[in-house]
Amino acid sequence: MKIQNILLLILIPICVVSTILLLTWSSNVSPDEVADIKTMKETHSETNPKISMAGTSSSPSEGTPHELGKNNMEEDEDSPSLDYDTISENLREKSVENALQELMKSVTKNTDDTDGSGKEQKKRLHTETKEGGKGDVVKTSQNISKEEMDFTNAKNKNREKEDKGRKKNTDSESQQIQAQIKSLLNEAKQALDQGDYDKASELLQKSLELDPNSRDVLRSMANFYKKTGDYQNEIDVYKRWMSNNPNDPTPHYFLADTYRRQGNYDLAYRELQQFTQMNGEKPSTYAMASGVYRQMGMKEEEGQALTNWVNTDPNSADARLALADYYRRSNDYNSAINQYQTAIQLAPGNVSSYVALGSLYSRMGMYSEAEAQYQQILQLQPNNTTAQLMLAQTYQRQGDINNALQMYQYIAQTSKDPSQVRQAQHAINRIERQMAVNPPAKPK
Repeated sequence: MKIQNILLLILIPICVVSTILLLTWSSNVSPDEVADIKTMKETHSETNPKISMAGTSSSPSEGTPHELGKNNMEEDEDSPSLDYDTISENLREKSVENALQELMKSVTKNTDDTDGSGKEQKKRLHTETKEGGKGDVVKTSQNISKEEMDFTNAKNKNREKEDKGRKKNTDSESQQIQAQIKSLLNEAKQALDQGDYDKASELLQKSLELDPNSRDVLRSMANFYKKTGDYQNEIDVYKRWMSNNPNDPTPHYFLADTYRRQGNYDLAYRELQQFTQMNGEKPSTYAMASGVYRQMGMKEEEGQALTNWVNTDPNSADARLALADYYRRSNDYNSAINQYQTAIQLAPGNVSSYVALGSLYSRMGMYSEAEAQYQQILQLQPNNTTAQLMLAQTYQRQGDINNALQMYQYIAQTSKDPSQVRQAQHAINRIERQMAVNPPAKPK
């Protein structure tokens, strides 16, 4: 009996465990697993609003063209041509670079106007000549001889000629130095691109010896240290720039961005405020400052800077595009659309505006409106493959599979960009596989 009892004690748990395992294996998924899958899907929709918003339309019957477009929607969202943040970031960088170039030119012009070879020297020459003329008048009133007057006039002319000759020599020498610097900087850039940091450093030092105050040299040196990850020397170069050119706001902007990359937002904000104060209420001020504010996540300051940019330059398409993107990121789509449309009116030949507006419409599920924007791009640039891809994806989302396939096939056959050809071919294969599994319903 004892042996039987022991066997029963062993067999009963084994049977229970076996039954549980059998029941588990016979089901596809447990309730907990179902909950996990649902949670993952909801989380993915929250973190990727492009997908959740694009799929708000009702689902038709299985196998319809619209369903084929919907099934491929998530994969299409990974396409670079529909990366809204990349599109807006490219536009922002372009605007900031344009503003920076304008600032560099304006500061250079102001520097030239106030140095020894600029307006001050011209003013001095004019004053000296004028004073010489007054002297002649005085002497004339004293009834000096004609020979003395001729001698004085000749002397003044010789002096003016000598001054012009010296200025010409100085300008010629300065141009030669600037040409040498430009050549050295180009060589340094090539060396840096090739990874020859020692050579790049040597060439930059030679450039600095030729002109210690050159803003181009100082900026190139700072870029060298930025690329090599030497934050301290990069900061030191900007401080040297400030010391050599105390009235130039540009190094304060660059230093703010350097501190921002270090994560030192307090110092970045301080330098950005200094830049804003020195540069004044100009479009370049707000364009450049807004970019740094955005990267530091200072949304209120960014919005104010962008608004000021539009107010100071209401006819700037770049300003309108930047503000439109700010509204888009703030989910204020109506304001974004208004700014995009204004940008198009200001610069109807700028395809970036149509791309950005079309992308926003697509994100909102307004595919007909998005299609109109891409068609407008193709009227301006018939061979714009990016617009062709986006149009094909829009056809697909509307369930117009035939037009989508035709556009993808056209891109695969005509595009000279291998990545775009691969993207188009991948879309073709995906649609064809989906059609093989779920063929479209035949018309009755």
